[in-house]
Amino acid sequence: MGKEINCEEVATYREPNKVRAKGCGKRIKGGKEKAVGNSVKGRLCKGCGERGVGHNLRTCPKVVGVSISQP
Repeated sequence: MGKEINCEEVATYREPNKVRAKGCGKRIKGGKEKAVGNSVKGRLCKGCGERGVGHNLRTCPKVVGVSISQP
């Protein structure tokens, strides 16, 4: 029928490496970008000058009674 195959001649195949789809890659950030991302500051309240306290000029507890002029 055909040739006899010797056990020593049989090639072994490994599975190919998994490949991600074209559009699903994630960009690797550099050192400067990582540093900027870690030092994110909160918003500044113009009424009391505090940063990252969860309120702004309109909701500042120190400026609630004072009227604010609209431009």
